[in-house]
Amino acid sequence: MKERFYQVASQQAKTSLRGNIKCTFRNKPSMMLTVFAVFFAAGTFLVWGLEFYARLYWVCQGDIALAAKLGGTEATISTVLGFASIPVTLWFSSRYGKSNTLFIAMVLCVISVACRWWVLNPDYPWFSLLSNALMAPALTCIWQIIPSMAADCVDYDELQTGTRNEGVYAAIFSWFMKASFTIGLSLAGPIVIWCGFQAGKDITQTAETIQAIRLCDTLLPAIVLIIGLVAIRFYPLTASRMAEIRDELEARRGKV
Repeated sequence: MKERFYQVASQQAKTSLRGNIKCTFRNKPSMMLTVFAVFFAAGTFLVWGLEFYARLYWVCQGDIALAAKLGGTEATISTVLGFASIPVTLWFSSRYGKSNTLFIAMVLCVISVACRWWVLNPDYPWFSLLSNALMAPALTCIWQIIPSMAADCVDYDELQTGTRNEGVYAAIFSWFMKASFTIGLSLAGPIVIWCGFQAGKDITQTAETIQAIRLCDTLLPAIVLIIGLVAIRFYPLTASRMAEIRDELEARRGKV
């Protein structure tokens, strides 16, 4: 894709990577968005990491075939709901603002995680699909909105510094996101071992171990996601503020 601001960026003086990184960390809206994204990514990947154990050993009582059916059906439902939520996200964000849309989507993620204590029930295994059915539209919404808000942070940075720094913002944001994915997934194994999980083909997990895994599966991701929720609640770049920034930038350098 052709870079929209190429002519602007190509004419500015070269700056050091170190200086660009410092500038990025001084951008308050960008840091708030990064904190949100980090805890959002770590929380959702932690859900997916712990979900396998909670579903197989609690909901399905060790029935691998049933767990596989539930997983496949869940993936299909989540995909359909995700695509269906795209126009809803566009309409809602244009009407109520990006940060408000992101906040509501994150609240829905927290609710979907918190309800896992009740919907993951061995008596009604198919009820476990409700949790991710709630989360799928929220995830689609968040992944739609975050890049747009990151672009707003770059405009805010240009207003403060007079330069375009999309590259360093994209690089640093991407690094933090990948680190969050890794942390979220890698913690699942140590957590279930801490809960007393014993690996082995014919080993039956104790009731205490299953209970501990269920608690961790519900509480830990919810706590992580709530931290991200708090971070985005005070995000300062509203639609009206971004309109002001755009007017100021175009008055300074012309319309691009």
